[in-house]
Amino acid sequence: MIIGGYILHPGVIWEDEFTQAAASQSVNKTLLNNVVIYSIPDTKLEFNIVAADSGSVSRGYFTREQIVYFKHQEQVAATIVLTYRDVDYNVIVKAGGIKVKPKRETEAISDSDIYTGSITFIEV
Repeated sequence: MIIGGYILHPGVIWEDEFTQAAASQSVNKTLLNNVVIYSIPDTKLEFNIVAADSGSVSRGYFTREQIVYFKHQEQVAATIVLTYRDVDYNVIVKAGGIKVKPKRETEAISDSDIYTGSITFIEV
């Protein structure tokens, strides 16, 4: 997975890839009380990208450099490209969608520090 030019750790996953509805539906009745179902394909996706912590070993992680970049993109609501399985999506970082915690072993801060948690993107 590549977001904004950053290649993410291979353990990072799109958590809700298959849980989103593929279409919105509404049910209406005609004058004769017949049921009519309208189905509209949802064209905008939400990507909840997760680097989960599994005890002392992380399944995936974000780097401090990536988090700083995504925080800036969230602040300016900039469109970035998310590439997943060779498909490109134009996304923005969802406001308040960065929920990560550091996994530092030292007090020194560097761009290579690792973080676990989630970042939510919205297709535009």
